[in-house]
Amino acid sequence: MSYRDVEDLLAEGGIDVSYETVRLWVLKFGKAYARRICKCRTYMIDASTAPRGT
Repeated sequence: MSYRDVEDLLAEGGIDVSYETVRLWVLKFGKAYARRICKCRTYMIDASTAPRGT
């Protein structure tokens, strides 16, 4: 998904930002957001594959 695609999606929701603003958000928050997603997915995988007590 491109920055312009994100700009268009946000515009549909009534949020007026430029693709450059989206790019700056990615640079500022992207790595932290990706780390949180990875941690969450790891937890979900661990919880779903953990042996269940009978």
